Amino acid sequence: MPNTLNAAALRLNEASEQCRLTAYLDPKGVPTIGWGHTGDDVHLPMTWTQAHADAMHQVDLAWAEQLVQFHATMPLTDNEYGALVDFAFNVGAGNFAKSGVLRAVNAGRRDLVPGQLMLWVYAGGKRMPGLVARRTMEARLWSTSDAATPPVAALPIPAPVPSVAPDPPSVVARIGAWLAGAGRIPVGAMP
Repeated sequence: MPNTLNAAALRLNEASEQCRLTAYLDPKGVPTIGWGHTGDDVHLPMTWTQAHADAMHQVDLAWAEQLVQFHATMPLTDNEYGALVDFAFNVGAGNFAKSGVLRAVNAGRRDLVPGQLMLWVYAGGKRMPGLVARRTMEARLWSTSDAATPPVAALPIPAPVPSVAPDPPSVVARIGAWLAGAGRIPVGAMP
């Protein structure tokens, strides 16, 4: 049976990406808009409607799902799948394909995946608190059995971020709040 992107994985992605309707430069200087959308179609200054951002988010998530389905050769739980989809969404096709995360998955070394995820916390040579929080959430989701995933109502919905601030200070605080709520989940060993 094929994996599905569950609510916990979607919430993780939304909490990490946040939706910005005005294009901005990410920490590496890449033009970005919507729910973390990048590409040749993004330029400064441009704006999207919420509906367009949401539609492109679905397209981008489907792309990340296809990436995981193509590269991951081992059977995955839905939570493992969701963690990999979020990771691939964030790091891109080339980085995902050459990552130690994927090598650990395909070697059947599930125990190594959380530690491998935590190596991907740098952007532009700098350790980024937002990436540390994101990788921690991915590692927790990876390590959580599907049966222990909280119902959708137990997961917070991230508030919209004003698009005027290029790097809102609330990012780490909101991800931390998500993690605090996720702390109810038995997560097993973490690096």
